[in-house]
Amino acid sequence: MSETRGNTAKPGAAPSTPPAQVLGFRPGGPMGMLQEGQKSKNARGTLRRLWDYLRRQRWVLLVTTLLVIITSGLDLVGPYLMGTAIDRFISKGNLTGLSGLLSLMIGAYILGAAGTWLQTYLMAGLAQHVVRDLRQDLFSRLQMLPLRFFDQRSHGDLMSRLTNDVENVSSVLATSFSQLVASVFGLIGVMIVIFLLNVPLAVVSMVVMPLTYLLTRAIA
Repeated sequence: MSETRGNTAKPGAAPSTPPAQVLGFRPGGPMGMLQEGQKSKNARGTLRRLWDYLRRQRWVLLVTTLLVIITSGLDLVGPYLMGTAIDRFISKGNLTGLSGLLSLMIGAYILGAAGTWLQTYLMAGLAQHVVRDLRQDLFSRLQMLPLRFFDQRSHGDLMSRLTNDVENVSSVLATSFSQLVASVFGLIGVMIVIFLLNVPLAVVSMVVMPLTYLLTRAIA
């Protein structure tokens, strides 16, 4: 009987189930919610929705992509001209045509630096426009949700998604996108130059690079 009375809840006593679980919160507060939802369940759908925002700035995106391609080519012109200067002029002691080649090299580096600055400026503006539209749509969506949605979710998690997650999108668009495009076209340009200079070396490079990638993936 004493055990039965001990298990009986007293009037006014707190329920045995934590309030967080009653409201549907996950244990661990906001961080517990974030740890379970860090990865997108539908990456393709997420990219498609992000493209809807990028499409509004498609002309800026097109100009930036062209600038990335041009600057990637100019980054290859400088080393190529330097090699030409060493092989044709400096090693042979012929300094007559070296001044013109140096002028081209300096011009290539200046144009490359200017193009890099311009593409960074354009991508930063594009990222800010996308973030503005994204936040406006998120805020409009939140205004249409019922109060039960806010009762069942942590306010800190909602604020994190409205601030930190959106800022992460801005950072990716401002830096990672141009770096990815530059890396792809830079690799293509390097392979073209290697084929023009030395075909056997290019073939060896094409064989070694996939093996290096697979070995790196296996070690990592």
